[in-house]
Amino acid sequence: ATATMPYKHSKAARQVFYDVRVEVVKELVGWGQMDLKYEKRDKVIHLKPREFHEALKQRFGRGEKVKLVDLRNEHESLVGKFVNAECPDARNMQELGRFLDDTASESKEREVFMYCTGGIRCEKAALYLERKQPDIKAVYQLEGGIHEYLEEFGTDDECLYLGGNFTFDMRGVSARGKDNTSEVWRCQRCKDGEPVLTPCGVCVVCRFPLVLCKACMNAPECRGEWTCSHHAHLDGIYSYYAIPNLADDDLT
Repeated sequence: ATATMPYKHSKAARQVFYDVRVEVVKELVGWGQMDLKYEKRDKVIHLKPREFHEALKQRFGRGEKVKLVDLRNEHESLVGKFVNAECPDARNMQELGRFLDDTASESKEREVFMYCTGGIRCEKAALYLERKQPDIKAVYQLEGGIHEYLEEFGTDDECLYLGGNFTFDMRGVSARGKDNTSEVWRCQRCKDGEPVLTPCGVCVVCRFPLVLCKACMNAPECRGEWTCSHHAHLDGIYSYYAIPNLADDDLT
């Protein structure tokens, strides 16, 4: 099996992995409700990075409204995304599954392009989408994901990816596409500062990773506690140790 397995190579200035663990698991991508076996389907089409790029470029050039979906969690797409991509405010695979259901309902007689970090999540998502919406025209998935796309187009003037490719290791970001400070790579709290990716920056309610700048992380009024988009209504109220300053009306 390892002889035909695709490997992705990435350079780093320091050691970012300290061990390797191999496990046999029931599901590689755990959406839970999806009982899918991998099989080739006529409407599910893998596109190499250049094919994916050219297909999007042609449709953008013709002024078509392209259905391009990001199959990653919210904090990943805040760091970087493709131009005109629909990005879910998802925190886990179950919420991504609900996003896919919504995508299926909007994809009758349409083409759908999808991508993720390395292509793994798209393998299952493309099959699910094709099954969920039988009248879909085609599902095009980026083979090799953002990783391989940026290897080919990261420094290209026509690159369609904005910002960086989020990684779940000590680098935080493995590669970058076009710089775009208006749509990506901005602090999700103040919408202005440049983020500092750190394991300490998490939602105080659900512990979901956040994309915050240094100023917001050090702001005295935050007390070292922040909220994600799902728990923004609890900002300044929910705390592990601080007693909020509540008026009488807040308690009735």
